[in-house]
Amino acid sequence: MNLLKLSLIGFMLLWNQAHAQNSVISGGNFTENINIVDGKFEHQFVIPQSASLVVNVMLPESTEVQNISVTLADGTVVTTENADEHNVSIKSFIPVGAESIWVFPVRTVFIKLAGVPVGATTIAGDVTVNNSKSMIPIAFSYKGGGLSFENDVSPIIAVNTSTTVSLTQTILEDGLQTLNPANAVLTIHHKDLPSVTKQMFDDGALGDLLANDGIYYTGYIFPQTGRYSLFFESTVVDINGVTHKDSSYSSIRVNSVSPFQLAGNFTDQGVDTDGDGYFDQLKIVIELEGSIPLDKQYSLAVQIGSSEKSYNTSYSKIDPLSSEHSVYFDGLKLRKWHNSGPINLEIVKVFDDTNHKLVSYHENLGSTKQYDQNDFARKKEIIDQKSATFSFVDEDGNNIYEGIKASFIVDVLEDGVYEARARLKEAAIHNVWDSKHFQSKARQTLTAGIHTFDIIYPAKDIIETNLTGPGELALFTFYRYDDKVFRSVDKNLFGITPPFVCWDFGDCSASGHNTSPIASDDIYFYIEGFLDNSGEPRVVLDLLSNDADPDGDDIKLVNSNLIEPTNGTVSYCNSGGKHCYIPNPGFSGVDTFTYNIIDFYSKNGIAKSGSDTGTVTINVRANNMATPANDYADGTSGQLITIDVLANDTDPDGDNLFIVSVDQPLNGSANVVNNKVVYTPAAEFVGTELFNYDFKEQDLASGMTGGYIYSGTIEVTAKPQN
Repeated sequence: MNLLKLSLIGFMLLWNQAHAQNSVISGGNFTENINIVDGKFEHQFVIPQSASLVVNVMLPESTEVQNISVTLADGTVVTTENADEHNVSIKSFIPVGAESIWVFPVRTVFIKLAGVPVGATTIAGDVTVNNSKSMIPIAFSYKGGGLSFENDVSPIIAVNTSTTVSLTQTILEDGLQTLNPANAVLTIHHKDLPSVTKQMFDDGALGDLLANDGIYYTGYIFPQTGRYSLFFESTVVDINGVTHKDSSYSSIRVNSVSPFQLAGNFTDQGVDTDGDGYFDQLKIVIELEGSIPLDKQYSLAVQIGSSEKSYNTSYSKIDPLSSEHSVYFDGLKLRKWHNSGPINLEIVKVFDDTNHKLVSYHENLGSTKQYDQNDFARKKEIIDQKSATFSFVDEDGNNIYEGIKASFIVDVLEDGVYEARARLKEAAIHNVWDSKHFQSKARQTLTAGIHTFDIIYPAKDIIETNLTGPGELALFTFYRYDDKVFRSVDKNLFGITPPFVCWDFGDCSASGHNTSPIASDDIYFYIEGFLDNSGEPRVVLDLLSNDADPDGDDIKLVNSNLIEPTNGTVSYCNSGGKHCYIPNPGFSGVDTFTYNIIDFYSKNGIAKSGSDTGTVTINVRANNMATPANDYADGTSGQLITIDVLANDTDPDGDNLFIVSVDQPLNGSANVVNNKVVYTPAAEFVGTELFNYDFKEQDLASGMTGGYIYSGTIEVTAKPQN
């Protein structure tokens, strides 16, 4: 949801396009309900005595309100067209300028009526929301008679889609306002009470606010100079399975005095701590007025910015015995952030450290003196690079490296606490690899002088990096820690390429002792016209099943290096990484082809330096047709008759035969059991029955079946039972 920042005198209601409220107002007690139906809203309230009425309709810039009308109690209808006739002002504009309090572009429709008659008054209009997720705020404020809310803090409530919430406000004698949305009670403290600086909802109230309607409220209210500001968030949980969130920031202008107020202008100055002519810090002194209890601790937060962007906030503790309080901004960071010109003092906040609550807030407080980027501190040279060396780490002496060690020799110029860091780089394009390969030497206290930093990169980390070429251990950064900041004070690129770091196919002097994989030759058999398990006339090749890598590396086949066979075709045919061979029509004999495998890193798929070639031989045999023979049998009516129909069928190639199906006879039933036909004549049937069976050829070694179906005839004679 877009965040809205609103300024109003009376009270504010928030809703979105799918849900809104109707409102009836009478005296100091009123109930709010608003609804938007088919892009229209209508809002009615009762004026108990003659008053002036001001209405502000505020919505995102991309949203529009048309056909605004106000119907008074005497029946007068005021629109944009006849507003001048009734001494009414209706304007539509987008607030701009430095004084604007909006946090994103909004459109405001402003309506002002004088001498509104007593009775029911209705405001209506058409609403077009171009962004269905944008919240539409409406702010009403009333002046005249008993409807003046200028000196009271107004209620606020946010409702979300498909949820109805009613709001009742009662002004109590003690100056507190109590709001009752659904099953929860919210309390906003009156401006004239000291408790106004407390959090709007305490922890106990927050627990109560998780009501059955699924709305959750958080927020707090605190005083500014002449303003109360309220941060508010509502979360509608699980509306039709979707969680919705809406949030807003509103600012209610009242006549109030903060416990802490700015007293006059702030001051700023650059601080040169080491006398090198550059500002190491920007010091800003804030003068506050107000009585600070000695039994409490407060903190001051100051945020600065420029016309281009904001800068991070700096904090400091407040001395209760002083009216001037200082915060410091780091000069090195300002040098990166600020180009030239004044720096804006954007926000000053005061926090009560005992309960971490905001007690004072001030914004747009002016600008500092002119500052240039070159006014601020530069990085100091605190080391002098000497050299860098690289070596293998082979602790067990088996010529398999556990890692690579980079030794950096530096001349430390000042005593201090230091840390050395280095990164793996790619020599060809000098890109720094992922953060996993950022290695550090533990922090240590050093005296001025020459020191060696050994940084070891484990082999496991190196081979799992996205390597595309020779590597380089070159980027070296030296950090110094002082009492206040952690910063990089020197960065040196030694630029030395270790000759042994090599992972590509080029001419490298060493390759990390990688052993090439072994591709074992493969032999397959195929019978012309036979089908695989998928019913296709082909043979499936699992080429990598007998290949291996001595180092245990993963291996893969390089399709681009596959040499096609002469008498058939080979292609990638299933998700299991297998290939299929299909012989040319009419071919029988021996066909061969070769393939290439490589080893690679399993994590990223980057190839290592090893490869090997395997040869595949496929023996394609021509298929000679099988010959079916008729079968004869006899038996007794109503009893099983088993017939071995394949016993007299022949195949010149010696292929295995198996029954595919058997026809159902007219005078009994037939089934295939254990590759034989079992016929059961009906109990009353006596005579001769003829029916057919189908069979195919099969290669038991490969499991492939012949593509041709053969048929044979069975003749069975059923004799009567004794």
